[in-house]
Amino acid sequence: MKYMLSLCLLAVLFVVAACQKEMSHAGTSNLGSNTGTAVGTLKNDNNNCLPANVVGTFTTGTPVSNDSYIEVSVNVAATGTYVISTNTVNGVFFSAKGTFYQTGIQKVRLIGSGTFIGVAEVPFTYTFNKASCTIGIPVAQGSNGNGGDPSPGGGTSVGAGQWSLTIDGKTYSGNNLQYTTVPNMPVASITGMSSDNKYVLILSIPLKDGKAVVGEYSTNSSAAVFGFSDVSGKFNYTNGSGENQEIKIKITSVNGTQVAGTFSGGAEDFINDKTVTVTNGQFKTK
Repeated sequence: MKYMLSLCLLAVLFVVAACQKEMSHAGTSNLGSNTGTAVGTLKNDNNNCLPANVVGTFTTGTPVSNDSYIEVSVNVAATGTYVISTNTVNGVFFSAKGTFYQTGIQKVRLIGSGTFIGVAEVPFTYTFNKASCTIGIPVAQGSNGNGGDPSPGGGTSVGAGQWSLTIDGKTYSGNNLQYTTVPNMPVASITGMSSDNKYVLILSIPLKDGKAVVGEYSTNSSAAVFGFSDVSGKFNYTNGSGENQEIKIKITSVNGTQVAGTFSGGAEDFINDKTVTVTNGQFKTK
């Protein structure tokens, strides 16, 4: 009788242990706090993003301060360390890292790094635990720029190696602008790509005695050239010969091989056969 009782008790213990093991596996498909890493999501039960807010103001030409940030909500299932970050857009990205000590809805501040290049409503995608959400940040013109079309001698709001432009209301930007000259050639090329490698900017300016000179150059009456294209072939904007298809490039400062300036006007959409408007064009080579 004692032997049978012991077997029954042992069987009960095995069942309890098996249930506990099954529950443990069901709750830790992502190891979470067992490895020190937090588990959670940015979304609710309906797969909609939890509330997020933009705090502070953002302008071009000035590094993002800690007083302006993105506040996001995270539903924490298991405590531990975390990293939340965004993509880099318009010269800026946001991120935060730390430790969740409590489960449930927690607020996290994502602090920005970098300097906004162009004026736009900038979409940022932030990611945590393979979940992603997007929030838009309005960026205004900074006080150290001259707006959409500065005159020669004025400054630009972009940093070294950066460029931006707006075409028919849509803003593009990049941060790898290069200045190139070729011996015995009367022009210099200024080229750069967007940070996502989707768009290419090409400018050509005339030289005097082999050097760039402050002044205004028209694509209709000088060696100046403008080109902006989508590498996938969706569009190819160039200085055309039709009505209202003239780009004016203004060199506002020259410091050795660092050349800064602005450009604006009308360009030909070579692929779609129409004229587009280019505004707020700014650049500063490395």
